[in-house]
Parts: sequence; C-alpha cells; structure tokens
Amino acid sequence: MGWYRVGYPGGRDHPAVYGVIHVSPSAARPVPIDNPQSPTMVAYPTVMRVSRDVGLVAFPPSHGVVTADDVRQFNQGLAPSVTIQNWDGDAWVALTTLLVHQAKPPLSNTEEVAVTLPTLSPGAYRIVRHSTTAGDLARVVWVVRNLPHTPGH
Repeated sequence: MGWYRVGYPGGRDHPAVYGVIHVSPSAARPVPIDNPQSPTMVAYPTVMRVSRDVGLVAFPPSHGVVTADDVRQFNQGLAPSVTIQNWDGDAWVALTTLLVHQAKPPLSNTEEVAVTLPTLSPGAYRIVRHSTTAGDLARVVWVVRNLPHTPGH
C-alpha cells in the first residue's frame, strides 16, 4: 500500500518516462489476461472504440519449431463458435455465443477467422474459443469510447 514512482530512464532514441502508482486495498481487481504462453489465441484489434469484427488465430503448443501446417491443423480443431464474456469486476460473466466467419483481407495469418462483436458497452471482454486438444483458449479485448478516432475503426 502506498504511492510508488516507476519509470524508465531513457536511452538511445527512447525518451525517459515516469509515472506514479497508488496501491490501495480498495482498488478494483485487475482484469485477468489469459494464455500468456502456448497454446494461445491472438485477437486483433484488442482495443477498439466501438464493437467491430475481431480477427482470431490460434497457435498450438510449442515444443520447438511450429510450422504453418501445425498452425493450420490446430485451427481446424477449434470450435466454429466463440463465447463472449464480460468482466464484472470480480469474474467473467457469459454474454453470448457467436459463430466465427471468414476474415476480410488483409489477414495477419492465413488461418485467421473473424467474429463480429455485437454492440458492447465500454469495458473488458473475453473471447473464448474451444480447442479439441488444448481446451479453452481466450483473449481479452477492450471497448474504450475515448480512444482517438481512426477512420474505419
């Protein structure tokens, strides 16, 4: 508990940056972020002003080299739907189940699919897709209304 100053002193071509963090027992619990290691699912974008299509691609457990064929086979074993969950401050709460569909180019990966998010209020949401071999894979995305406007987003 207390106030803490954190920072990066800068370096070649990087400015110094500093911040202050207030640690309090009454602070809201942070949103847990899933799949820090393989297998993992990648979502793009992860932060958006309004609900939109989100591209998804999953990567299999890595025991060395992962080939494009490994990624293709792993993605073929994923459910054709995702569950959208909302962070209520204490836990993830299921909102809806949606089908994935073919993603529009340009793709970040040849195995990328997309899910069209419904209109969502600002907050943290988790996209969960089931793998027959690895269980549930999830990625957290945020809807943040005060982001700068970018055409098309």
